[in-house]
Amino acid sequence: MKSRIGWIVSVMLAITVFLAACSEKESNSANSAKNTNTNTAQSSQTPQQADKVTVNIGLQQSLDPMRVTKEKRFFEEEFAKLGAKVNWLEFQSGALYFEAMAAKRLDLGLAASAPVVVGQAANIDFKIIALTTDGLNDSSLLVSKNSSIKSLQDLKGKKVAVARGSSAWYFLYKVLDAASLKPSDLEIVYLEPNEAQPAFDGGSVDAWAIWDPLLTSEIQQKEARVLIDNKQVNAISPIFALARSEFAEKHPELVVAFLQTYEKGRKWYYDHHDEAADILATFKKMEKPFVSEVMNHINRINQPVDAKYIQAHQTIADFLFEHQVIKQKVDVSKIVDNSYFEKSGIGSGK
Repeated sequence: MKSRIGWIVSVMLAITVFLAACSEKESNSANSAKNTNTNTAQSSQTPQQADKVTVNIGLQQSLDPMRVTKEKRFFEEEFAKLGAKVNWLEFQSGALYFEAMAAKRLDLGLAASAPVVVGQAANIDFKIIALTTDGLNDSSLLVSKNSSIKSLQDLKGKKVAVARGSSAWYFLYKVLDAASLKPSDLEIVYLEPNEAQPAFDGGSVDAWAIWDPLLTSEIQQKEARVLIDNKQVNAISPIFALARSEFAEKHPELVVAFLQTYEKGRKWYYDHHDEAADILATFKKMEKPFVSEVMNHINRINQPVDAKYIQAHQTIADFLFEHQVIKQKVDVSKIVDNSYFEKSGIGSGK
């Protein structure tokens, strides 16, 4: 496990060091981004030009419409009409998306606000192309059933697991801020969810900042207690649809098709709740009633990123900068590009 932790830390540091050397490129990208909303989706590229393109789409472990859309092969069907094929990449958390984007191995996907901020601060070139959740129900800090931890002050000197750069990471910092604690007051153990779960269950860590479905699973199956949740510290963390900038510029029609196909899957997810729960329960090897409950916890949407959510996202970016989680201030509005969504016709009856 220690080697795995070291690997994750090394990857994040390597991304930051490597991409810091590309700051000049980021500056140029920031200047050009001002005009992106008006011209990006106006490319004259035709479906024939997309022939033989492989679209790399990222997936996390959430019980969300993306998973159902994959299992129903909606993306394969729609992209084939444009002469493209799909390659799926699995990730334990959104933070790891950006190493793949930096290496040009990931083109499209969904990720929460905090890792998106970290990715932008590392000068990775991508665009936010849609809002996919409102971020009102996300992370909680769990302790075991018989834990002696009863209050936030009891966290002093304790080991707390969290995925580095994830939405739960931001949430944990908000918790510490609310309790007037510093990260140095406890031992933060950076673990991806698949590593944190056995560590938490086995008592190797004292608390765990995590999201669904593992959050609800620990509460129902292990009787874990919620010490504090995101609503109590106003840690709203929206989830966004993302596109790697170079890919989007070359293949705008595929980015539009991505949003349209995700919308098809999102509607199917809600219109066929029972069947969607079957698909997700089989994938996660979980009980269907549990999966069905988790599906109702988060409002899955697909809409442009308006001023309200740009401001919410900027608040997270400013918070992470103030706490030295990121080393440079970022203007999140510079990477928001609603032009693909506007071209998709979603919500317009087209």
